[in-house]
Amino acid sequence: MFSPQSLQVAYVVTIVGPDQPGVLSQICDVVTERGGSMADCRMTRLAGRFTGILVIDAPTSISADDLDLAFDPVRQRGIVLDVRPLGPGLAVGQHAFNTEAYIISSAGSDRAGILRDVTQKVATLGGNFVEATITVVPKPGGVDYVLTLEIDVPKHVSYDFVKAAIREIELGSGNQFVVTRAAPDVPGS
Repeated sequence: MFSPQSLQVAYVVTIVGPDQPGVLSQICDVVTERGGSMADCRMTRLAGRFTGILVIDAPTSISADDLDLAFDPVRQRGIVLDVRPLGPGLAVGQHAFNTEAYIISSAGSDRAGILRDVTQKVATLGGNFVEATITVVPKPGGVDYVLTLEIDVPKHVSYDFVKAAIREIELGSGNQFVVTRAAPDVPGS
Protein backbone atom coordinates (compact mmCIF):
# COMPACT_ATOMS: atom_id res chain seq x y z
CA MET A 1 0.00 0.00 0.00
CA PHE A 2 1.25 3.46 -0.88
CA SER A 3 2.37 5.51 2.08
CA PRO A 4 4.28 8.79 1.54
CA GLN A 5 6.02 8.32 4.89
CA SER A 6 7.63 5.07 3.72
CA LEU A 7 9.08 6.70 0.59
CA GLN A 8 12.48 8.00 1.47
CA VAL A 9 14.73 7.81 -1.60
CA ALA A 10 14.32 9.67 -4.87
CA TYR A 11 15.76 8.63 -8.22
CA VAL A 12 15.99 10.49 -11.53
CA VAL A 13 15.28 8.34 -14.59
CA THR A 14 16.03 9.59 -18.10
CA ILE A 15 14.48 7.91 -21.13
CA VAL A 16 15.11 8.16 -24.88
CA GLY A 17 13.96 5.72 -27.53
CA PRO A 18 11.62 4.85 -30.34
CA ASP A 19 8.10 6.18 -29.84
CA GLN A 20 5.91 3.13 -29.32
CA PRO A 21 2.75 2.19 -27.42
CA GLY A 22 3.09 0.86 -23.89
CA VAL A 23 6.50 2.23 -22.90
CA LEU A 24 5.19 4.47 -20.11
CA SER A 25 2.85 1.72 -18.91
CA GLN A 26 5.78 -0.70 -18.64
CA ILE A 27 7.84 1.89 -16.74
CA CYS A 28 4.94 2.51 -14.33
CA ASP A 29 4.62 -1.24 -13.74
CA VAL A 30 8.30 -1.48 -12.74
CA VAL A 31 7.96 1.45 -10.33
CA THR A 32 4.68 0.29 -8.77
CA GLU A 33 5.82 -3.34 -8.37
CA ARG A 34 8.70 -2.08 -6.24
CA GLY A 35 6.50 0.06 -3.99
CA GLY A 36 7.54 3.29 -5.65
CA SER A 37 5.65 6.28 -6.90
CA MET A 38 6.09 8.64 -9.84
CA ALA A 39 6.78 11.96 -8.09
CA ASP A 40 7.39 14.14 -11.13
CA CYS A 41 7.43 13.50 -14.84
CA ARG A 42 8.16 15.37 -18.08
CA MET A 43 7.79 13.47 -21.33
CA THR A 44 7.52 14.48 -24.95
CA ARG A 45 8.28 13.43 -28.48
CA LEU A 46 11.45 15.05 -29.85
CA ALA A 47 12.53 14.41 -33.44
CA GLY A 48 10.23 11.38 -33.55
CA ARG A 49 11.76 9.89 -30.38
CA PHE A 50 10.07 9.31 -27.03
CA THR A 51 11.98 11.28 -24.40
CA GLY A 52 11.41 11.81 -20.73
CA ILE A 53 12.75 12.56 -17.33
CA LEU A 54 11.10 11.17 -14.21
CA VAL A 55 11.55 11.54 -10.49
CA ILE A 56 10.66 8.33 -8.70
CA ASP A 57 10.23 8.07 -4.95
CA ALA A 58 10.93 4.59 -3.60
CA PRO A 59 11.40 2.77 -0.30
CA THR A 60 14.96 2.83 1.02
CA SER A 61 15.10 -0.94 0.42
CA ILE A 62 15.24 -0.27 -3.35
CA SER A 63 18.72 0.71 -4.52
CA ALA A 64 19.54 2.51 -7.75
CA ASP A 65 21.10 -0.73 -9.04
CA ASP A 66 17.92 -2.71 -8.18
CA LEU A 67 15.74 -0.19 -9.99
CA ASP A 68 18.12 0.01 -12.94
CA LEU A 69 18.12 -3.79 -13.33
CA ALA A 70 14.32 -3.89 -13.13
CA PHE A 71 14.15 -1.65 -16.21
CA ASP A 72 16.02 -4.18 -18.42
CA PRO A 73 12.77 -5.38 -20.10
CA VAL A 74 12.09 -1.74 -21.08
CA ARG A 75 15.59 -1.53 -22.58
CA GLN A 76 14.83 -4.60 -24.69
CA ARG A 77 12.36 -2.39 -26.60
CA GLY A 78 15.23 -0.17 -27.75
CA ILE A 79 14.79 2.38 -24.97
CA VAL A 80 17.92 3.98 -23.49
CA LEU A 81 17.18 4.41 -19.80
CA ASP A 82 19.41 5.73 -17.01
CA VAL A 83 18.75 5.67 -13.25
CA ARG A 84 20.54 8.06 -10.87
CA PRO A 85 19.98 8.63 -7.14
CA LEU A 86 18.60 12.08 -6.39
CA GLY A 87 18.98 11.83 -2.63
CA PRO A 88 16.94 11.21 0.48
CA GLY A 89 13.36 12.32 0.96
CA LEU A 90 10.62 13.46 -1.34
CA ALA A 91 11.99 15.75 -4.02
CA VAL A 92 8.61 16.96 -5.23
CA GLY A 93 7.36 20.33 -4.12
CA GLN A 94 10.70 21.55 -2.85
CA HIS A 95 10.32 24.83 -4.66
CA ALA A 96 12.14 27.91 -3.56
CA PHE A 97 9.49 29.75 -1.58
CA ASN A 98 11.26 33.05 -2.07
CA THR A 99 10.75 33.02 -5.83
CA GLU A 100 8.08 34.18 -8.23
CA ALA A 101 7.24 32.20 -11.38
CA TYR A 102 6.82 33.80 -14.81
CA ILE A 103 6.12 32.59 -18.33
CA ILE A 104 8.07 34.16 -21.18
CA SER A 105 6.71 33.46 -24.64
CA SER A 106 7.63 34.55 -28.14
CA ALA A 107 6.88 33.53 -31.71
CA GLY A 108 8.16 34.72 -35.03
CA SER A 109 11.00 34.42 -37.49
CA ASP A 110 13.83 32.36 -36.08
CA ARG A 111 17.31 33.79 -35.66
CA ALA A 112 20.45 32.52 -34.00
CA GLY A 113 20.83 33.50 -30.35
CA ILE A 114 17.22 34.04 -29.22
CA LEU A 115 17.40 31.47 -26.44
CA ARG A 116 20.93 32.55 -25.48
CA ASP A 117 19.78 36.17 -25.10
CA VAL A 118 16.87 35.20 -22.85
CA THR A 119 18.92 32.78 -20.72
CA GLN A 120 21.61 35.42 -20.16
CA LYS A 121 19.02 38.03 -19.18
CA VAL A 122 17.26 35.65 -16.77
CA ALA A 123 20.62 34.80 -15.17
CA THR A 124 21.29 38.51 -14.55
CA LEU A 125 17.96 38.63 -12.68
CA GLY A 126 19.10 35.75 -10.45
CA GLY A 127 16.52 33.49 -12.09
CA ASN A 128 16.36 29.81 -12.94
CA PHE A 129 14.60 27.94 -15.70
CA VAL A 130 11.83 25.57 -14.66
CA GLU A 131 10.76 24.43 -18.11
CA ALA A 132 11.49 25.31 -21.74
CA THR A 133 9.63 24.47 -24.93
CA ILE A 134 11.01 25.52 -28.28
CA THR A 135 9.43 24.50 -31.56
CA VAL A 136 10.97 25.37 -34.90
CA VAL A 137 8.67 25.23 -37.92
CA PRO A 138 10.08 25.37 -41.47
CA LYS A 139 8.33 27.75 -43.85
CA PRO A 140 9.04 28.92 -47.39
CA GLY A 141 12.04 31.23 -47.26
CA GLY A 142 12.92 30.62 -43.60
CA VAL A 143 11.91 29.24 -40.26
CA ASP A 144 9.45 30.31 -37.57
CA TYR A 145 9.80 29.49 -33.91
CA VAL A 146 7.55 29.29 -30.86
CA LEU A 147 9.28 29.70 -27.51
CA THR A 148 7.71 29.19 -24.08
CA LEU A 149 9.85 29.41 -20.96
CA GLU A 150 8.86 29.11 -17.32
CA ILE A 151 11.28 30.85 -14.99
CA ASP A 152 11.62 31.45 -11.26
CA VAL A 153 13.15 34.73 -10.11
CA PRO A 154 13.71 36.00 -6.56
CA LYS A 155 10.60 37.66 -5.11
CA HIS A 156 12.43 40.95 -4.65
CA VAL A 157 12.65 41.21 -8.48
CA SER A 158 9.39 42.86 -9.47
CA TYR A 159 7.15 41.87 -12.37
CA ASP A 160 7.80 45.25 -13.99
CA PHE A 161 11.56 44.72 -13.70
CA VAL A 162 11.30 41.27 -15.35
CA LYS A 163 9.20 42.76 -18.16
CA ALA A 164 11.69 45.62 -18.62
CA ALA A 165 14.63 43.19 -18.79
CA ILE A 166 12.91 41.10 -21.46
CA ARG A 167 11.92 44.30 -23.29
CA GLU A 168 15.66 45.03 -23.70
CA ILE A 169 15.91 41.80 -25.72
CA GLU A 170 12.97 42.91 -27.88
CA LEU A 171 14.61 46.22 -28.66
CA GLY A 172 17.89 44.55 -29.58
CA SER A 173 16.44 41.74 -31.65
CA GLY A 174 13.15 42.84 -33.16
CA ASN A 175 11.48 39.76 -31.67
CA GLN A 176 8.41 40.30 -29.51
CA PHE A 177 8.06 38.64 -26.10
CA VAL A 178 5.18 38.33 -23.64
CA VAL A 179 5.86 38.02 -19.91
CA THR A 180 3.06 36.80 -17.61
CA ARG A 181 2.88 35.60 -14.06
CA ALA A 182 2.69 31.83 -13.95
CA ALA A 183 -0.34 30.20 -12.38
CA PRO A 184 0.44 28.01 -9.38
CA ASP A 185 1.01 24.40 -10.46
CA VAL A 186 -0.70 22.94 -7.40
CA PRO A 187 -4.49 22.57 -7.53
CA GLY A 188 -6.23 24.73 -4.97
CA SER A 189 -3.23 26.93 -4.20
